[in-house]
Amino acid sequence: MTLMILDPDMLDAGGATAAEALAIAREAAARGVLVTILAARDYAGAAPEGVRVVPFFTQRSDATLHDDPVTGRFDDFCSLNDALADDLARLPRGETRAADAVFVPRATVNQLIGFATWMKGFSTLDAPQFFLRFATPIAKATTDPLGALFLRLGFRALEQDGPEIVLGAAGRALAQEYSPLAGRTVTAMPLPICPEPAPHPARRTRRAAIVAPTGAPAAKVPTGAPAAKV
Repeated sequence: MTLMILDPDMLDAGGATAAEALAIAREAAARGVLVTILAARDYAGAAPEGVRVVPFFTQRSDATLHDDPVTGRFDDFCSLNDALADDLARLPRGETRAADAVFVPRATVNQLIGFATWMKGFSTLDAPQFFLRFATPIAKATTDPLGALFLRLGFRALEQDGPEIVLGAAGRALAQEYSPLAGRTVTAMPLPICPEPAPHPARRTRRAAIVAPTGAPAAKVPTGAPAAKV
């Protein structure tokens, strides 16, 4: 089985986006799954053992490409989805099989249509299992009417004929926000950050004071030792 993680916003190995993707990749690789992460084309950083990180996507989801005060937001939306579609079209269909999985950890309003259209373009019989996860609160994703429109258009694309796409959100609260707009249940997928465990500090021996005659210093003995009688 192969797991392909698609993350256009992953620039290095130290950010929050990378922490999520790498945590999933690390656990999957430990279970014998072949993992490939397609990151931003400017990605720089190491990868966990058994994980392949490929600089790939030409545009981040939050890129500003047009500065027109009237049409710039809409032009960015179109350009970012077109760029994503061109990038994904470069992936050979033989790169994934029906037994594989494709996971988008952070779907955004600016690229939702691009991901949905690419996934729906697979044959139902040959398509891998698709997982698409939202990590941005709706209030932040739809700060203007255009953001709300882009999200609605993305959900329409998800309802087109084609392979099933499992929708998830980063936690129960977000899942409850997105489910009504999606028109179906959005599964809660909490943030999968699992840092390396820190070494335990050396335990310090607890000591108890023994009652001593007036004027004499109190002796110290390890806890659990019988106290001296005076």
